[in-house]
This record gives sequence, C-alpha cells and structure tokens, in this order.
Amino acid sequence: MQYSAFINDKLENMKKILPLSYYNLPYYLKICFLYLGIFPEDYKIERMRLIRLWIAEGFVEVRGEMTMEEVAESYLNELINRSLVQVAKIDDVGRRRECRLHDLFHFKVKKTKCCRNMAKPISKSLMPILFNGGVRLLKVLDLRSASLETLPDEIVKLFHLRYLSLRGTNIKMLSKSISKLENLETLDLKGTYVTELPIQILKLQQLRHLLVYRCGKVYPIYDLYGFRAIPGIEGFSSLQKLCFIEVNHGNGRIVVGELGRLTRLKRLGITKLRREDGIALCSSLEKLSNLLALSVRSVEEDEIIDIQHLSSPPRFLQQLYLKGRLEMLPLWISLTH
Repeated sequence: MQYSAFINDKLENMKKILPLSYYNLPYYLKICFLYLGIFPEDYKIERMRLIRLWIAEGFVEVRGEMTMEEVAESYLNELINRSLVQVAKIDDVGRRRECRLHDLFHFKVKKTKCCRNMAKPISKSLMPILFNGGVRLLKVLDLRSASLETLPDEIVKLFHLRYLSLRGTNIKMLSKSISKLENLETLDLKGTYVTELPIQILKLQQLRHLLVYRCGKVYPIYDLYGFRAIPGIEGFSSLQKLCFIEVNHGNGRIVVGELGRLTRLKRLGITKLRREDGIALCSSLEKLSNLLALSVRSVEEDEIIDIQHLSSPPRFLQQLYLKGRLEMLPLWISLTH
C-alpha cells in the first residue's frame, strides 16, 4: 500500500509539473509541440520526418548561420529536455531517431483548436475532396503507404506545397508536370518503384531533401535500388540530403563530377559506382565540406570502390558506409574523427 501511494504521489506531481512546462514555452515551441497532436497516441515519429514537417509548415525561424534543420533540431531537443516529448528510439551511434508525445499531454493537445485545424495524414479515401477550396494552399501532403499507383494530376496544382511524401506507395514514375511544384522542399519517394526522374524535376530549385530508393528483401545484405543519374543535378543548390543516385549509366561520370557543387549536402547516397569513376568521386567529396554521412555501393559485389584519391575527408564526416571491394583501406579514413 505504501509503495502504491508513493507511485500515485509521483504521478500527481508529474501532472502538476508538466503543464507548467507547457505554459512556460516560448511561442515558437508551443506551435511545434501542438503539432504533435496530429499523430495517433503512442505513435513513434521519425525525428527527421518531424523536422521536415515543422520546416514545411513554416514553424521554424531563421537563427544566425544555422540551417533550418539545425534550428528545428534545437526545438526538438528543448522539448525533450522539458520532458514534453519522449525519446522513443536511439540508433547505434547514440542519435535520437524516433520520439513521441508524452502520454500525459496527448489528450490535452488533441483538445486544442490549433491541433484540430492542422492537416492530418491523408488517406486515399479522402483524395476526392482534397483539392476543394482552401486546400489548394496546402503546404504539407503526406500520402505514405496510401494505395496509389500513379500520382494524381491534382497534386501538381498545389503550388504552395513544400513537403510531399509518397513513401511506401506503388508509384512507378513521376510525370514531367512535377516541375509545377516550385516551392517543394522535401520529396520523399522511399520505398516506391520510381527508378527515373523526369528532367523537368531540375526546375525544383528549393529542394532540400530528395529521397528516391527502395530496399530489396535479401537480408541481411539487402539490395538497394536508387534512381538513374540525371545531368544538371548540380542545379539543386539547396540540397542537403540526396539518396540514392545510380551512377553506372552513360551520364554517371558527369553527375559524379557535378556532385561537388552541391556544397550544402549533409547526407549523400551513391549506388552502382564503377571503379573508373572513383577519381571523379574523390574530387567531388573534397568540396563537400558540410557532409556528415556518406554511403557508397559498387556496381557489382566484386567491383572495387576506388576512393584512394581523397587527400582529406570532409571535416564533419561522421558516418561512412561502403559496400563493395577495397584494395586497401584508404589512408584518409584514419583522419576522420
């Protein structure tokens, strides 16, 4: 009985303290916190998904020389430190990968008018009414795992769209009209069957995150399919994440050389690399001073990944994944911290 009373007292204290944490939030954190109410109770939210959503909704303010993603991550860390958001998953290198709303706050957030007015993840069943009235001003459209095989024509009419996720759908291609989404910042095609992008996609100059790949089912060494390299990719000057680009085609070497101009890149995934393109890749990597993570896969299992020609690695590089053969361990790897 004494133990039960102790636990009850603890819970009552938490119920008193946590609301104070919320009411003392600055305005920019309150809106980010209330946004979590669009997700179901106990739903585990991917950290980067949440960060991209906050940015697309316009909740993140410019702060000095920090990127919008860095500012958004500082918001999330502050909510975690205030015990309003809980860490749900940590990866092998200690990074917070998933989070969720604190149980004691979920009901309260659901009741707020702000939360009720926010867009919910849209099912296919809602597509017929999606494009009526003010919905044309939509900034975020998350159709992950919806029963889609083609991209509805109405979507490209959403001129203000900043975030489009088709993750896990059965879509096989994008039409050239995707170029009408001039304000798009995130295009998530992970887990779809898209292997080529129309050349018109190069008009999307605001893109910051381009994810186009799917994994095969051969575990634990699974196959990975990206999208065919397209010349002119250097025009994506705002790009921070690019995964995965296939470079074993006729224009592959040109594109590998262009990658060095994407100086804001933080995460880069390359697949089907040929040995003869190693020098061009090293030349590009030396220019990517902001790169945090690099994944390189060779075109064949026994193909050599030739990355010996890098004089020094990107100074902020934290993660390196190589799949293929190495003649020797590159000397620059020992220089990474």
